[in-house]
Amino acid sequence: PYKALVYLMLDGGVDSFNMIAPHTCAATNNNGETLLEQYYSERTTIAITQDERSRVVAASGQPCNQFVIHQDLAIVEQLYNSGELSFFANTGVINRPVNKQNYWDVTKTQLFAHNAMIEEAQKIDPFSGMRGTGVLGR
Repeated sequence: PYKALVYLMLDGGVDSFNMIAPHTCAATNNNGETLLEQYYSERTTIAITQDERSRVVAASGQPCNQFVIHQDLAIVEQLYNSGELSFFANTGVINRPVNKQNYWDVTKTQLFAHNAMIEEAQKIDPFSGMRGTGVLGR
């Protein structure tokens, strides 16, 4: 059977934190907050509200065992539940382990530049193993 990977690059055209958001979370950060509590704390008035949380999906190996998909994205929920769609959240490119103290000295990736992250995401080759290989290192 034919299989394909479709890589959808929305180039800043979507608010991903309101496309998929935490729903049922047990894990906490160093401040004792769950990912859902952090979501509401940061997103405040633009967060997906309780009334908009009808499309709940299961997740495993994540800080939440359930996430919610925006109520207007029925096709996204259907594709995810059928195993035909995956989410890659909080992606970025770091070419070696860094911390706040050594980031500027050891990284060659501009983590805080939207245009640089788009370029790196399209290459998916942070170690320059095969220059010019395209999306997902093809």
